Amino acid sequence: MASISILILLCFLSTEIDQALEINREEEGKVLIREVYPFAHANMNNEFIALYNPSNKSVDLSGWFISLDPLAHPENARRITFPWRTKIEAREQIIITENAEGYFKETGELPDFTYSPTKFRMVRIVDEYGQFKMSDKGASIALKNRWNKTIDEVVYGGAPTPLGWIGEPLTSPSRGVIIRRKEGIDTNTGGDWIEAGRMGQSRFESTKLDFNGSVVVFTSPDSSYLALKNEIRNSSESVFLNMYRFTNPGLALEIANASRRGVEIHVLLEGGPVGGMDEEERAISRVLNDTGCRVRYMVNSPSELRFCPYPFNHAKYAVIDNRSFIIHSANWDTRGVPQDPTLGNREWGVVIKNEMIAEYFSDVFLTDFNPFRTFSVAFEEFSFNDGEAGNSDGLKFENGSWNGEYDPKFFAKEITGHFSVTPLLSPDNSLGTMSELIESAEESIAIEQLYFYERLGSKTNPLMERLIDANERGVEIRVLLNFNPDYSREGVDTNERNMETVELLKECGIEARLLYTNSTPFSNLHNKGMIVDSEKVLISSINLNANGLLKNREVGVIIENEEVANYFEDVFDYDWNAASEKEGSSLAVRAVSIGIVFLLAGCLVYRSWSKK
Repeated sequence: MASISILILLCFLSTEIDQALEINREEEGKVLIREVYPFAHANMNNEFIALYNPSNKSVDLSGWFISLDPLAHPENARRITFPWRTKIEAREQIIITENAEGYFKETGELPDFTYSPTKFRMVRIVDEYGQFKMSDKGASIALKNRWNKTIDEVVYGGAPTPLGWIGEPLTSPSRGVIIRRKEGIDTNTGGDWIEAGRMGQSRFESTKLDFNGSVVVFTSPDSSYLALKNEIRNSSESVFLNMYRFTNPGLALEIANASRRGVEIHVLLEGGPVGGMDEEERAISRVLNDTGCRVRYMVNSPSELRFCPYPFNHAKYAVIDNRSFIIHSANWDTRGVPQDPTLGNREWGVVIKNEMIAEYFSDVFLTDFNPFRTFSVAFEEFSFNDGEAGNSDGLKFENGSWNGEYDPKFFAKEITGHFSVTPLLSPDNSLGTMSELIESAEESIAIEQLYFYERLGSKTNPLMERLIDANERGVEIRVLLNFNPDYSREGVDTNERNMETVELLKECGIEARLLYTNSTPFSNLHNKGMIVDSEKVLISSINLNANGLLKNREVGVIIENEEVANYFEDVFDYDWNAASEKEGSSLAVRAVSIGIVFLLAGCLVYRSWSKK
C-alpha cells in the first residue's frame, strides 16, 4: 500500500515538474545568440559570445551549453556548460569570454562568465570541455538546453551548416570586428546579422533631451576665444576636455590657472594626430600635467598591446562643472580659436547650460578616458615619437599680431528658452541620426563643411543620397565646402574630392559652392555644421567622410531652437555670399588673364608679320 502511495506521489510530482518545464521551455526558445567576437587581437585571447533574453521572464540556464560541434553527441563536442542556478533575466544580456582580463582591458567592463582562470571574483567560471576556441576562418555555434535541444545558432566562414541553418554562412569577420544580430530578427539566415563595429567601441544611444534653459552661441574667428575663456574662468569644480589638437597657449594658460585654483581637470588628447604632435602641443601637455591636470592620450599601438577602436580621437568638446557642455567644430589651436578675431578659421560653437546634456557627455568622456582601458595612456607613460614632451619655459602665451583682414561680425550671444538637444557620436549613431535630420527637412537645408565626400569607402555616401531625395521633394538646399590649395596632404586630395561633390550636387540641381580660402579672410572653412528648416542646427566635429561618420571618435549635437538656428543662418548667409563674390572675382581674373594671353599672342604675331 505504501509503495502505491509513493508511486502516485511520484506521478503527481512528475506532472508538476513537466508542467513547470513546459512553461520554462516556452520562454527558453526565445533566448538568442546576440553577438559573436571570434577573431581577437593578438595575445588578447578575449573572444566572446553574448546571449540575450528578449522575453519578459527570466530563463534558467542550468546545464545549458554552447557547442562548436552542434551535430555531435554532447559528450564528444567542444562546449562550455553553464553552472547550476545560472539565470538570464528578462531583457538582459550576458557575456561569456575566453579571457576576462583581456575583455576588461579593451572594453573597461567585466564579463559575466569566463572559461579561463580569472582574478575577478565577480566573474563566474563556466566548465570547458575539449578546446572551446572559435576559429578565425569559420565555426558553427549552437546554444543548446540541458536536453541537447538547439535553441539558437549562427554559422560563419567555411564551417559546415547544421540542420537548422538556412542558406550560406556569414562571411568571417576581420580581426577585431564583432558581428551582431539585428534587433528582433531570427530567421536562421545570414541576413539576421551585421558587423557591429570594432572591439571596445561604445554604443551610446541617440536620444532627444528637452529642457528650458540657456545656450551661448559663438563663432570663430569672431567670438570663440572670449566665449571659451569665460567658461573656463567661471569653472569651479571640474573640467573634462577632449580635443584632437590642443596648441592654443592662451587657452592652455586658462586651463592651468583653473587647475591651480583647485578645479579638477581631466584632459584627453589624440596620441597620433596626422602629421604628428608638434612642439606646442607637447609643451602644453607638460604645462597642464605640471599644474595638476590629469592628461591622457588615446593611443593605438598593437606592438604595445594597445588596441584603440577608433583610428583617431577627433572630438572637440568640454564638460564644465557637470552643468555645462561646450561643443565646437574647432581644435583648440590658434586658427580655430584665435585671440585676435581678424583672422582664423570659420567655426561654429555652443555652450549648452543643462545638467542632462552635461551628464550624457560626461559618461562619454569617462568611457574614453578610463585608465583601465589599453588605449588610454597617461602623460607619464606616453611615448613621444621623436623626443620628450616640450619644455614649458619656451611656450609663448600670446598669439602676436595676425594682421588679419576679417571684420568680426558675429559676437557670442546667450539665448534663453526651450531647447531640444540630440547628442551625436561617431561611430555609434552619427550617420543614422544625420540621415534622419536630412529626411526631416521640409523647406531648407544649409550645409557648411570642411569635407563632404561622395563615397564612404566603396559605397555611396548615404547623406548624399538623402540630399538628392530632399531636393527631389522640393527642399531648398545650399552646400558650402572648403577649398584651400595648401590644405591637401599627399595621397588624399581633399580639394579634388570637394570639387567632385560640388559638381555632382550641381548636376542634381542642388546649389553648391566652394569657399576659396586663398581669396577670403578665413584661414579655412573648418566648420562641420548644418541648418534644417531654420529651426534645427547641427554643430559637430564630424567631417562627412568615412572616418568622420564611421570610424573616428566624433561628437556633435542637433539643437532645435529657432533663435539658435537664425544666428547660424546669418553666419552661413555671410559665408555663402563671400564664396559667391570670390568665385565671381576668380572667374573675372581668369577672363582677364585669358584676354592678356590673347593680346600678347596677337602682338607677337603682328611683330613677326611686320618684319617680313
